[in-house]
Amino acid sequence: MAPQRSGEVQLVTSENAESFFSNTDKPLKAILFTKKTETPNLWLRVAEAQKERCIFGEIRDGETSLMGQFGMTEDVLPKVVAVRSSTIPGQVERIVYDGPNDLERICEFLHDAIEGGPLVVELRREVQDLNRELRGLRAEAQAQADAVEAARAETARAKLGQVGQVDAVRKRLEGELAEVQARESSLTQRLASLEEEHAAAVAGLTEERDSMVREVAAIKEVHERAVVEICAGNYPSFQRSTVRPLKALLVTTKPDVPLLWQQLAEAQTLTTSFGIVRHTDAELLALLGTPVETLPRILLYANGEENPIVYSGIVTFEAISSYLEESVSGGEVCMDLRNRLDQAIMAEEAARDECAKVLKAAEASAEERDRTHGEEVRGLRDVIESLKKQLKDACAGAGEELRGVRMDTERRFAEAAAINEGLKQQLLAERAATRQAVQEAVIRLEADHRLERSEWEEALQGAEEVESQITALTGAVRATEKAVVRAASAVHVTLVRSARENERMRSSLSEFISDVAPAQIEPSLAYDPAAAQRMA
Repeated sequence: MAPQRSGEVQLVTSENAESFFSNTDKPLKAILFTKKTETPNLWLRVAEAQKERCIFGEIRDGETSLMGQFGMTEDVLPKVVAVRSSTIPGQVERIVYDGPNDLERICEFLHDAIEGGPLVVELRREVQDLNRELRGLRAEAQAQADAVEAARAETARAKLGQVGQVDAVRKRLEGELAEVQARESSLTQRLASLEEEHAAAVAGLTEERDSMVREVAAIKEVHERAVVEICAGNYPSFQRSTVRPLKALLVTTKPDVPLLWQQLAEAQTLTTSFGIVRHTDAELLALLGTPVETLPRILLYANGEENPIVYSGIVTFEAISSYLEESVSGGEVCMDLRNRLDQAIMAEEAARDECAKVLKAAEASAEERDRTHGEEVRGLRDVIESLKKQLKDACAGAGEELRGVRMDTERRFAEAAAINEGLKQQLLAERAATRQAVQEAVIRLEADHRLERSEWEEALQGAEEVESQITALTGAVRATEKAVVRAASAVHVTLVRSARENERMRSSLSEFISDVAPAQIEPSLAYDPAAAQRMA
């Protein structure tokens, strides 16, 4: 759409309607529905006065599709409608102007629509209705006061004898005047109260708008950046954000964003909002209950949950990605079960490592024993060789002594062989026992792992059933809320009709009083002196 020039009013048609209504350069769009073929001068003046804050458009009665979208017919034209963004994302508010064709009043309406929306416009309308009612009551009171004064003057001029009847009429009229004055005072107080409520509502809406602006800025930052720097100032907005179903927060001592965290943010950007907290933010660390000694730590938040779940699994890209995907699909129950599963897997790996260490130590011990045994055997062989040499050197002809020494040597050699065989059997038995213990530990861990996975799958199935029940209950609650809103609207319409009926009855009663009072005064005006003399 072409930029709006000073005092320009754009002609909105079916072809350019979408670009006109999607323009967000200014907070309000003001549209004139008219039968005329030229833009009225009054609308050009309004556009010139409010061009800094509004986008002005004009829809003519020939655009039947746009007329139908806004519920307009030819018999209600011309009509001014203000369109502004609603507090509910993706929706807009339409505010219809019901007032005179006056530049000041239309500009005032547009100002109220920008500042507070339909609530402020409705309050302004009620205040104007009460002012009109108050002016009518004042005029009615003045007319009655004038009637009383005229009746008094007429009574004095006619010198009526029926002073008592005139006094009664005067007292009744004075009483009615006092009642009207009391009503005027009550309406004045009510008007002041409504003005105070209007000012309070405007202040509250302004504060709410400022809060929403801050919230939108935080949400834009979450949208625009893969990893958001979180501090004590923007932490509440990040926690309340519902842009994505899951929020992940890394509390770290590193000055830069870790590469693994950046890769996770890029891979899971559709389902998870990523943030990072520095260890230097002591206030936020105290709020999170995370001492510096426990860092780094990963905290996960589901939408609507204030307490985080601490991730205690394996710190790898695949493990954390799988954990986030299952958390999005299964919710908080799945997150808890996945934590327990990761802890069981880590315990299993720790047990496997411990078993491997024990087996390695046993093998090292067996090798040490083999080495020691070999050294003993070699020592015995050295002894035998030494004895053989001594035998040859000592007595080459002593056969009996030689046989004795040989038998002793053979006996010692047999004992050494028996000791060697016993050590081998003991080493094989210990090695078999160690392997059996390792296999039994692995079997137990695998059985515990299968049991944990079975429990996790059952809990996940239960979570899906609970999620479906929650969805059904949410639909029922929304239907109930709609029914309550319709009932409240019907009650409001009934109250408004009752108030209008009471107003018509008061008006009829005032007309009746104004008709009856002169009828009661007229007999007093027909005074006959002769008849009075005869009565005397």
